[in-house]
Amino acid sequence: MTLKKKILDLEFKLKQKELEIKQNQIQDLNVDQKNTIINIQQFRILKRTSGQKIKQTSQQQQSFSILAQIQRAGGSRELKDSKQYLKQHFQKRKQSIKISLIILKIIVKQIHFLRREKCYISKENRKIKSEIKTRNKNFVSLKIGIQLNQLKKQRAEKIKWIEYRLTKEEDLHKQTLKFIFLVIQINQQKKPGDNFRKDKEIIQPSLL
Repeated sequence: MTLKKKILDLEFKLKQKELEIKQNQIQDLNVDQKNTIINIQQFRILKRTSGQKIKQTSQQQQSFSILAQIQRAGGSRELKDSKQYLKQHFQKRKQSIKISLIILKIIVKQIHFLRREKCYISKENRKIKSEIKTRNKNFVSLKIGIQLNQLKKQRAEKIKWIEYRLTKEEDLHKQTLKFIFLVIQINQQKKPGDNFRKDKEIIQPSLL
C-alpha cells in the first residue's frame, strides 16, 4: 500500500468513527427522551388513577389506598430499576465514546505522522534528483574532458608524424641538392678530350 493510499484509508476510518460517535450520541438522546416520556406517562396514569379512587366511598378509598400503595411501590421500584438501567446504559455509552475518542486521536496522530513522513520522503526525492542531476553534469564534463584529452593526444601524435616527415623531406632535399652540386662540379671539370662515359653526364651545366 502506498503512503498516499494509507493516508486516505486512515482519513476514511476517521470519518467513519466521527459518524459513529454522532450516531451514538443521537441514539442516547433518543433513548433518554423515550424514557423521560415513559416516566411522565406512568406518573400521569398513577395521578389519574389516584384522583378517580379518591371520589369513591371510604371503603373503596381504603381499598384503593392499599392498592395505590402497592402500585406506588411497584411504580417506584420500576422507576428505580429504569433509572439504574439508564445510568448503566449511559456509563457504557460514555465509556464507548471515550474509547472511540482515543481511537480517533491515535488515527489523527498516524495521519500527521504519515504526512510528515511523506514530506520527508518528498524532500529526500528532490535531494536525490538534484544529486543525480549534478552527477550527470559532472559525468558529461568528465566525458568532454576525456574526449578533449584524446583529441589533444591525437593532434600531438599527428604533429610528431608531420615533424618526422618534414625532417625526412628536408634530409632528402639536402641530399638531392648535394647530389646536384656534385654533378655540376663534375661537369665543370670535364674536358672535350676526356673519355667520360656519357651516362656520367647526368645534368648539363647549361640546364642549371
